[in-house]
Amino acid sequence: MSTRKLAAAVSWLSLGNVMARALSLITMPLLTRWLSPDAYGAAALVGTLVSLSGVFAIAGIDMGYARHAFSGHAGTAAAVEVFCWRWVIAGAGTVALGAGALWWLAATRLGLSQGLAGFVVAGVFSSALMTMATTRARLQNRYARLTWVQFGTACVTAAVSIGVAAWWRQDAWPLLVAMVVGYALPTVLLGAPPLTMLRAPAGLSAAQRRSVTTTGLAGIVTAPAYWALSSSDRWFLAAYQDSTAVGIYSIGFTVGTIGTVVSAAITAAWLPELSRDESIPGSGLAERKRDMAQLLIAAMLIVAVGVAAAGGDVIRALADPRFHAAARVVPWLAAAVFFYGVMHVGNALLVMRGKLHWSALAWIVALLVSLLLNRWLIPANGALAAAFVQALSFLVVMALVWLAVLRVESLRMNGVRLAAGLGLAVVSGVAMQGAWNANPWLSLALKLPAGAVFAACCLLIIAPQGLAQGLAQARHKLQGVA
Repeated sequence: MSTRKLAAAVSWLSLGNVMARALSLITMPLLTRWLSPDAYGAAALVGTLVSLSGVFAIAGIDMGYARHAFSGHAGTAAAVEVFCWRWVIAGAGTVALGAGALWWLAATRLGLSQGLAGFVVAGVFSSALMTMATTRARLQNRYARLTWVQFGTACVTAAVSIGVAAWWRQDAWPLLVAMVVGYALPTVLLGAPPLTMLRAPAGLSAAQRRSVTTTGLAGIVTAPAYWALSSSDRWFLAAYQDSTAVGIYSIGFTVGTIGTVVSAAITAAWLPELSRDESIPGSGLAERKRDMAQLLIAAMLIVAVGVAAAGGDVIRALADPRFHAAARVVPWLAAAVFFYGVMHVGNALLVMRGKLHWSALAWIVALLVSLLLNRWLIPANGALAAAFVQALSFLVVMALVWLAVLRVESLRMNGVRLAAGLGLAVVSGVAMQGAWNANPWLSLALKLPAGAVFAACCLLIIAPQGLAQGLAQARHKLQGVA
């Protein structure tokens, strides 16, 4: 894998994510004035239940899809594709109905509407299909199309949420209608295998089916653990405080997790490209894994510091004053996104080695840490404790996954450079997280030069070789154009 090739894939995916997040921020001034924190809280709880149920519906089969579509170890690419899609369609329908029933039973205890169960059912089914459609597009190397689909979907969902809120109702519905549209539209635009293919069995042997399903089987453990780490905090807040507290926190979560635009892009591109290069003899991938991993870590660290520095100003600039308290949770959530992204860089290496069970064990440990600390800290400390626990829990899973990676891979990561870069990030993040001016836009402008200096130093400290390779390839390409 070349730096240029991976960078191109990550850049396209990041661009789509950035445009989608930007549109969600653009709607914030209107929606936070029209909708109450309580409406945001109800929508956030539906969204977290959909995310948990969606990963049960997938059951890690998307990892098997990405891992074996080109490997040749589990049958032809077409057969693997048919098997995985049939699996998800059946599983998503079953899990969606179960999740809707769960909401119906639990809603009244939390003072929420049972009628939102329909959004749970539609959200779970459409999110599972979207996961498969985007995985299929990545395997077909359609990164540019993915970007424009993400952008188009974001435009439509922004218009839907504003339209429903302006002309129909001002409760959780504008957010939830937009959520379902946002899950369903990418599947329509990216496409799925023809129905004529899906009607017939895949024709894989029992051993081949086991090979595909067990690749991501640890997802049965890691998926609920991920949900507990990233989403259960809102359910603890709802239980010990109220949905208004959840709604304020959800605005901080929206801004604090903007870094996922890069970490999700890296996660999406890293495993398929590793798998693709494995099938090319003499690709020399082993010699470049360390440099590429450190370059990806540096990129995510730059984004995390940028979000921590700008997040509070963005909330003060865009959101209604009722939501401004959300700014204090942003730095912790930005750190959580960084730890999660670095974990996934290592996780892909475990998938390639067939050692994902180590990841499952790491998630179990982090799950226990998350649940115990949320139960202990949230009742007295509220949203700030929720964000802190999320960051600490992802730090735990990241550290344990990378301990496993270093046991099974001969990577010689440069610990001194990584430690120096992390130290610089902590100092820079603490210095820039507060407001530098009473005007949030001016505060952002004042922080920009300092952020640029940090970004350059971070790349030079953590990933000088990966940076040099990328610059050399860019220079060569420019010379060719000239």
